Amino acid sequence: MCDRIKPAQREMTQNHTMQKAGLFIDRRRTLPDYRALTRQPLRWMLPWLIVWVLCGVALASWSVLLDRVALIGRMLAPVAQARMEIALERAFSGRGPDEVRLAVLRKARTGNQHGPPLLPEETAMRIDGTSLHLNMQALGANVASSSDLTGIVSWRHAQPDGGATQLWVCGHAQPPAGAILADPQNLTHVAPELLPSNCRASR
Repeated sequence: MCDRIKPAQREMTQNHTMQKAGLFIDRRRTLPDYRALTRQPLRWMLPWLIVWVLCGVALASWSVLLDRVALIGRMLAPVAQARMEIALERAFSGRGPDEVRLAVLRKARTGNQHGPPLLPEETAMRIDGTSLHLNMQALGANVASSSDLTGIVSWRHAQPDGGATQLWVCGHAQPPAGAILADPQNLTHVAPELLPSNCRASR
């Protein structure tokens, strides 16, 4: 019994000595004061407030992203088909398709007679020489979508000086160095944040 008391007495004496010397650290003071959290609610509310603000910003940009994806989905296939037809026409005749050729392409269908035509109607896609202008509202009239995408996106034909490469400049983008725009007129007036990155103005 005495052996059990002696270590306890020794520890108490040692702690008392350390207190006098100013070397003793009260372990209870190192524990967090949980009651202080209720007295100062900003300490635990501020992190959650930051999370809520970030979630609100993400949700606001999410709707813009959905509209941008819808815009790209509507114009991807018609633009690809029109660029191919214009390139073929220029390879054989040296100019863009005329009205007769465009009328044939707007009635022709790929394999499936019930499928979409090769080119949309003139109200949805206007081909001016070798450039094309898409009316997004008319182009997506038969597409079930919650977003109301309106406006025109221009694809202007450009060609490097002295080269055989053909390219199209989308929207407000600038042509590569050395390329000459066949049609400098840009009719694009879709909201810039809805345009894909390759259709925005370079900064």
